[in-house]
Amino acid sequence: MRHVKPIVKWPLTAGIILFFGGPALGLLGMVEAFDTLETSGVGDMSSLSADISFALVAMVFGLPVSFVGVLLIVIAAATFFLTRDNGSSRKPPHEDK
Repeated sequence: MRHVKPIVKWPLTAGIILFFGGPALGLLGMVEAFDTLETSGVGDMSSLSADISFALVAMVFGLPVSFVGVLLIVIAAATFFLTRDNGSSRKPPHEDK
């Protein structure tokens, strides 16, 4: 595998972490809501609605984080393709005359 430059590797890594980490905040909130539903049943609607509200607020803050991740991935891909060595710097072979 080719060596990836650090100028590409770090934005790509951060972008992937942010892309998947942002929506995971809302997912964790929904897990808590389902846990509340399991332990208290349908009868405790105030606790369940509080957990769902927390999940929605976490998702609202998680989506912009995910968009920043996508932006970093696009920047890393553009940097990779613009700075790669495609062989144009090689000298042509010596021609005999």
